[in-house]
Amino acid sequence: MKWLVVCLGNPGARYHKTRHNLGWMVANHLAQSLPTTKRTIRNAGRVYSCEIESSCLEILQPSNYVNNSGKSVVKVLENLGICLSSLVVVHDDIDLKLGSVRVKTEGSSGGHNGIKSIISAVKSDQFVRIRMGVGRPPSGVDAADFVLESFLDSELSSVNTMISLASRTVCALVVKEPGQVIPEIPIIEN
Repeated sequence: MKWLVVCLGNPGARYHKTRHNLGWMVANHLAQSLPTTKRTIRNAGRVYSCEIESSCLEILQPSNYVNNSGKSVVKVLENLGICLSSLVVVHDDIDLKLGSVRVKTEGSSGGHNGIKSIISAVKSDQFVRIRMGVGRPPSGVDAADFVLESFLDSELSSVNTMISLASRTVCALVVKEPGQVIPEIPIIEN
């Protein structure tokens, strides 16, 4: 089975360690811990490929900004011949407490503009999301500004734990049999 795992983030060094780039951090972790090959799909992004058991895993870091991720996703789904039922999106979530990791199998964007863009582009909300909590912004700080800030040093331990758990969750999802229920994923809460 062939899977597309889309790891949301913004291109450019300015965004490298920001809350909105948690997805890219997971892609980098997977690329370092699995035997991947790397290539670029023009106007879509960087793709890391590998096999896990009998599954082919394609990990996408979109070249578009988070809020326009849908364009990259559609291009890669079509380019690699992957069906929507094999789409997993990894992203930050301000509605979850810092350190929380959750799996969602369908539904609305929850206000996340990257997910909204993907839903609009693929014309469906029927795909798996791995949500990683960054917490709510402090009083008086706009959510859009908050997710574009770097993590505080005091948050890095929770961030590293989330990245590791999200990576393990991706691997657990892609080795399941077609039609099999998504495996029980341990959820962490700080």
